[in-house]
Amino acid sequence: MDKIKIFLSDDSELADYAFIDKCFRSDVLVQIGNELYKPNFYHIVRLTQEYNDSISANEVYEIDNNVVLVEETSKKKIIEAILALHKAKYFNKVKPINLLEEYNSYSTELQKLSNWKQVY
Repeated sequence: MDKIKIFLSDDSELADYAFIDKCFRSDVLVQIGNELYKPNFYHIVRLTQEYNDSISANEVYEIDNNVVLVEETSKKKIIEAILALHKAKYFNKVKPINLLEEYNSYSTELQKLSNWKQVY
């Protein structure tokens, strides 16, 4: 099994509480070998809210293929989920990202892996 690294854009305690409160966390990177992946973690409450908002607006709700449901969007639960996904070979089934392309329009700081905080 390839070595896995997990990164967050912000590893502060305040950020962890904020993401738990928002019920989603999308500032997560997983590195396996030379490839980077960007799963988005949601609690079912947030996913349900987004779905209901779409229905109310007469829109179709589309779920990105990189959404992972977790019981809590804390750093601890996200790391546990990533390790379980890695063991189940989930990352073999999803497309890696290019960091420069992923963050080209809104965060040049996050275009460099060295600006991310390794948490595992």
